[in-house]
Amino acid sequence: MQNLLTTVLARAESQHGFCLGGAQNSTGVQRPAALLLTGVINENKFRSLLRQQMPFKDPTVPYGHGEFSHRIQWYCVIKRAQAFDTQGIAWADLYEWVGTQAHTQAQNWDEEGWANEGLWDALFDRNKYGRDGFNGPYNTAALTDFRSPENLHEHLTTHANMKTDCPLLSTFLAVREAKRTNTAIRVSTAYINDYATKKVFGSGVTYAQLSDSDKTQIDTVVAGKTLLPQPTQQQTPDTVMQKLSALFGGLWW
Repeated sequence: MQNLLTTVLARAESQHGFCLGGAQNSTGVQRPAALLLTGVINENKFRSLLRQQMPFKDPTVPYGHGEFSHRIQWYCVIKRAQAFDTQGIAWADLYEWVGTQAHTQAQNWDEEGWANEGLWDALFDRNKYGRDGFNGPYNTAALTDFRSPENLHEHLTTHANMKTDCPLLSTFLAVREAKRTNTAIRVSTAYINDYATKKVFGSGVTYAQLSDSDKTQIDTVVAGKTLLPQPTQQQTPDTVMQKLSALFGGLWW
């Protein structure tokens, strides 16, 4: 099921200009691979990844976030808005532009926290319903507000309609979330090291089995908290960024 989900997501992302890396599956076939976050990165680094048009999964984020949630959010945007006149701008260009939009106007009630947030947080990373202020200033008023990845993940994995209409997706996401929790990848350095080792060197290889030089490579991946094999596309020209700013700049905050 994982290969099916990642194939569907990667196909849509590739068609709309996103930057995917390449990774080999168990049979040696090259397939598109999203950026892997092996830890929580700071806001500036995160927005720099958006500006490189990189879809990502983040398996180490807890509290029912869902490692595929942000990619599913963008898949829904792409599919729902296919009839929208984008004026020649790819969805990856909008994704990149979102990465340029950070708060600039100070707020007296939370100046430091507010300064760390941006348009991404308003559109795709709001707090779960009932957890106001948990991750930042943007809250949700209902579980059906899927600008929160936690709301989306809960809906996909627990709602009766999803279990009936999308049983494979619903079950896979629920099992994957349980696996991440049970393996302690979110709290154990040893598990994170083994997880990164598997992604770099393949299944069946553990961190303890690596040579010192290979361990150094994995240590670098874990410390940097990002892993993407061989990016395949280039960034958007500045002229497109200027066009997006002219269309949307200054409207959201």
